[in-house]
Amino acid sequence: MLQEARRGDLGQVLNALEFPLGGTVLKSVPKIESIASDVSAFDKTKNLMDRLAGEQEIGQMTPFPHQAMSWGLCGLKSSTTHPHRDSHGLPTHVSQLTGGKAWSVMQHSDPRKDNCNLYIDYIKMHFEVDEEILPFFRAETVYLDNTTQFIMKPNAYHYVVTLEHSITYGGHFIAMQNIRNTLIGYVHTAMLTYSITNTLHPEVKRLLFRIMINWGWHGTDFDTVSSDPHIPDWSTREGLLNVIALGNVILFAEALEPPNVLNSDPVAMLEWLTARDTYVYGIAAFQHSFEIPENSNIFLESAKRFGVSILDYLNHIEHHKKQDPTAAAAHREHVEGVLERALQFENAKNTLKWSVKKGYFRDATYVEDEENKRTLFWEPVFTIKRRS
Repeated sequence: MLQEARRGDLGQVLNALEFPLGGTVLKSVPKIESIASDVSAFDKTKNLMDRLAGEQEIGQMTPFPHQAMSWGLCGLKSSTTHPHRDSHGLPTHVSQLTGGKAWSVMQHSDPRKDNCNLYIDYIKMHFEVDEEILPFFRAETVYLDNTTQFIMKPNAYHYVVTLEHSITYGGHFIAMQNIRNTLIGYVHTAMLTYSITNTLHPEVKRLLFRIMINWGWHGTDFDTVSSDPHIPDWSTREGLLNVIALGNVILFAEALEPPNVLNSDPVAMLEWLTARDTYVYGIAAFQHSFEIPENSNIFLESAKRFGVSILDYLNHIEHHKKQDPTAAAAHREHVEGVLERALQFENAKNTLKWSVKKGYFRDATYVEDEENKRTLFWEPVFTIKRRS
């Protein structure tokens, strides 16, 4: 890149993504620890997971995946990205070290569509560099140089132009306060992969598992008020919807990964099974302390609806996107196999008394008749009352 930069206007325009930094902080982000729930969860669950790994003779737990969550960029003048969303819906922090960039973030003019929960609408979006940015987006552009630091919200549709030869330090994090938007982006990335983003971070699943473990171990003493900004309040609608959304992603984690990815990684497998059991025990603790008059089994119904949405989403992808028939058939077989067994594990049946009929994920009563109203995550109106 240095060679091409020295050639001036005769040089090639290059944009290099993700130089690995191994956790090296090139420019600190003020108060990032107050919003980075992934880092907090990894720290607070370390002793527990190390002990479980030892008991199961898995060996040493893999450390925090710094290589996925922090990186360097080097872009030459006039290089651009295509319009995209960052991998798995992650929020992003950017610190310009040299040079300058014009960073444009687009917001949907319809607030209901801006978080991308409406998945049929999402499939029709443009992510190619030679396609127009659809007219219903409003753009805000900021100029980044070495005097600025920029934090971008999760799952943001954006486009970047490098105005001068630039070196940039950046990173991702997961914030509890807007985790549902990240989870929506996580599902879209899993279903559509590189067609919507410029790089993938499969390690993110491990961070989500750790967050659920942290929420269950440190957030289910409902007789005390937690002051931890990384723990949701299960007794509020917003907090419980965050818990349920993350719980659903964990229950169906295998469907959101290629076949055998979890099985081939003992560390990730241990974290997943621990997170799944933690969610079950968290539900049991919640149901012991609280009730929801409008829906006595909101956790199971939400899980069923999520499974149905995944299959419906897959149906629409096959209709709208050009795919290799053999690969598409293999993907469908994998997803349907996972959906069939995802809610049938022993802890769900024994602890929660969940009973799920075979083929539930084909139940059309769980999807909206109007396609433009279908969502990944069900967000009903309900009230939470403490049991006397």
